[in-house]
Amino acid sequence: MTCFVDWFNGSARMDGILRAAQAHFFLVTIHLFEDGNGRVARVLTDMALAQDEKCGRRFYSISTQILAARSAYYDVLEITQKGQGDITGS
Repeated sequence: MTCFVDWFNGSARMDGILRAAQAHFFLVTIHLFEDGNGRVARVLTDMALAQDEKCGRRFYSISTQILAARSAYYDVLEITQKGQGDITGS
């Protein structure tokens, strides 16, 4: 977890959408908690996007899109986690 926090805090110069996606994937994959990993990952994703937008409030949520494409989300997550961790889809 320390490595993740260090990476997250040091990755502010990275493209904001890529940073948010990578943070989401890392946290879900680390699976730190017995329950609530997805919720924490979605909150962190929203926080990373808000930081990128330099705005304290967001009027949309990543949770809505994940819910709309839930099956595809879990399919890609499983393939990525079982592979080499390549989140680019190539």
